[in-house]
Amino acid sequence: MGGGYPTSEMTEFQECIDKIKLVDLHSEGFHFTWTKSLRNPNCRTLKKLDRIMVNEEFVGNFQQAHGLFLPYLISDHSLMIVKVPNGIQKRKSSFRFSNFITEKENFLPTVRSVWDKSFEGHAMYRIVQKMKVLKRKLKKLSWENGNVFERVENLRVKVKECQAKVDKFPHDENIKEESWSVLKEYQQATKEEYSLLCQKAKVEWLKDGDRNTAYFQKTIKERTHRGRIMSIRNEEGIRFVNEDVANQIVKHFEDFLGQRRDVQSMANRQNIFINKINTEEAQRMIRAVSDAEIKNAMFEIEDSKAPGPDGYTACFYKSA
Repeated sequence: MGGGYPTSEMTEFQECIDKIKLVDLHSEGFHFTWTKSLRNPNCRTLKKLDRIMVNEEFVGNFQQAHGLFLPYLISDHSLMIVKVPNGIQKRKSSFRFSNFITEKENFLPTVRSVWDKSFEGHAMYRIVQKMKVLKRKLKKLSWENGNVFERVENLRVKVKECQAKVDKFPHDENIKEESWSVLKEYQQATKEEYSLLCQKAKVEWLKDGDRNTAYFQKTIKERTHRGRIMSIRNEEGIRFVNEDVANQIVKHFEDFLGQRRDVQSMANRQNIFINKINTEEAQRMIRAVSDAEIKNAMFEIEDSKAPGPDGYTACFYKSA
């Protein structure tokens, strides 16, 4: 296996894929899809030549779809199957919210109203209950003006109409006032849209000024699609799919970490670890971490780089 120079046919094929906006469907099973010879026991030529290509519309409509590469049997190519599962139970989402709502006036009062409530039980249980209540309220706050993307499109049309009126009646103060008000609302909506796209795409170069292009939408869909594990095999080679995947992963680590083995003494233990830290460095590694250090570390996380629970927690403390 090795590299090579792209031919004109390869370049044309790549341009065709880019033009039609095809993406590689998430696939499992065999990694190498082609072998030079099945009948030659000394043949070591294996390559991944075959891929399943779909467009963005397919990924959007069938987000659980995935490919499966099966054994070669008598062919030199692996058999490809596209699976489109139906009726997969939707898992509960984690605690998340859109970053743009942190700039709304009702954000902090909403958080305080929930966090000041009293819940009975263990400390961790009380925090979980507060997050459940807060999750619903923050979702309602992010949707108070409807879908962000639809709102941007509607306001864009409205801005064009208002500016056309100003051009036709340039001395009408009421029309100019309406145009200014709609433009201000449109700018705020585009700001919220951009913040939401940055949070979804998790791409650092979004902050450099790039806007809502087709490439960003493709990146979001492809990242979401590739992050799924649709099937898995255990040590005996048995395949598990859908909801059995999570149970099998848990079982694997229970068997792996739950086994007890006899510990044997080793000779020349001093020669195992050559690079060692001194006593002062070792004490520093186990020292107590101050609240100020935790706060500074959390505040250094960018909103577009940490859209998970850590970023939200930092946002809470920073806003307060």
